[in-house]
Amino acid sequence: MKHHECQVAVVGAGPAGCAAAIQLTRAGIDTLLVEKAEVGGLLCNAGLIENYPGFPEGIRGLEMAGFLKLQLRRLGVRLLRDEIISVRTSGGFMLQGNLHEIESKYLILATGTRPADPGINVPAIIRRFVDSEIRPALKCSDRTIAIVGAGDAAFDYALNFSRKNRVILISRSGTDRCLPILKKRVTANDRIELLRETSILRIDKGRLKKISLGLKSQSGSSIMEVDLLIFAIGRIPEDRLLQGWNWKKKLEEGKLFQAGDLINGLHRQAVIAAGDGMKAALSITGELNENNR
Repeated sequence: MKHHECQVAVVGAGPAGCAAAIQLTRAGIDTLLVEKAEVGGLLCNAGLIENYPGFPEGIRGLEMAGFLKLQLRRLGVRLLRDEIISVRTSGGFMLQGNLHEIESKYLILATGTRPADPGINVPAIIRRFVDSEIRPALKCSDRTIAIVGAGDAAFDYALNFSRKNRVILISRSGTDRCLPILKKRVTANDRIELLRETSILRIDKGRLKKISLGLKSQSGSSIMEVDLLIFAIGRIPEDRLLQGWNWKKKLEEGKLFQAGDLINGLHRQAVIAAGDGMKAALSITGELNENNR
């Protein structure tokens, strides 16, 4: 178990965490950015980001995540790969990871969200073909991919996969809850099939490496086989690191900050998350400068 000390620990390297770590590092504050998976967070799932200022033609999520990696490297941001599993407090913070422990005076939690539970059993033998994240499967081609959901994420994922695959978009609702521009693009895409008012009753192993889906719609029951199944049915705050300690006290003291999708509810946007991270970094910088006078 390796031990690290820093002034500020930032957990989560999505837009919020990266913005905070970049600003703090530029200010000369000893900062450690911790990420369990990929820099960029949910940006890696986004097919096209069109509402982030400065990209008039939009930008693919993976491309923006790549820019973040380059920016972290150029500015010398300390990046640690680990999953933080618990937080303890005494005078400051002690973060326990799988491989590292980190001691810091300030903590920025930018842990984002985790997928909502689909509430349906997935047999272990096909679990690797069922996911709520699309990045691991983006290199797939000539597959049939089912996506469950009716919101922006589901429609964006469908457009992303449709470049190289056939996509079936399954929604229990009869109403699409996505942006009109996404609905228009999906409707015009002949590689995407929309199944509205359709529920998945069961998920089983199909022929060869296929997934068998038992469906129910107004027209009756049916069975469909697909190569991959992606759930895009909503996300909930990844707040498990707030369990077991008095985090509200640290929040009131100005030692703990929460940023990005963890706290933004329906306003989960990269541009808002980046602003949250910047605001937290400036608050910490201001307090440290004041204390050093």
